[in-house]
Amino acid sequence: MGENTLRPFAYAHSSAIMKALVAVAQNWRHYIAGGYQFIEKPGEHTEFDKMIKLAKDIDRINPLYVDTVKEFAGTSLADFKNALTAIEEAKLDIVSAAEPQYNYHHFMAAIEVLEDLEPGYIKNREGIMVAAMFKAGTDLGDICQYTGLKESFVLQAVADYKEEQEQAEEQGT
Repeated sequence: MGENTLRPFAYAHSSAIMKALVAVAQNWRHYIAGGYQFIEKPGEHTEFDKMIKLAKDIDRINPLYVDTVKEFAGTSLADFKNALTAIEEAKLDIVSAAEPQYNYHHFMAAIEVLEDLEPGYIKNREGIMVAAMFKAGTDLGDICQYTGLKESFVLQAVADYKEEQEQAEEQGT
């Protein structure tokens, strides 16, 4: 292959998806050589790491065929963000039917918004859990023990729950 020849990559979690990606690439007149096809079980990242290293060694922009960028989600927003950043730094240009207008910067902005919202979401879910346990008759001390939440948070969540119940009764709901 010449120095300026594209070297398309493909990444999938199954051989069936890989076959589909190879077919899509062929429609674009791209040939994905065996050494550039990375199949990995969900939750693992060994093949992903190999792919990133190879792409960095090539050091030029190449297409990366994927079913969806969700393939890189991992188990957290941080995993997703790190994977997309590694792909960007390796100069891989994502080609995905699920995200035809994929843009690294748009995804990063969305992930950062979610990261900012996550603590409030978690706090809200914890408050709902405390209210449900309190409503079920669980002792406040036991709620703290079972959930690992601070007593001050549990007391505030119960107070908020009681206030919401009083307001609902006043409104007749």
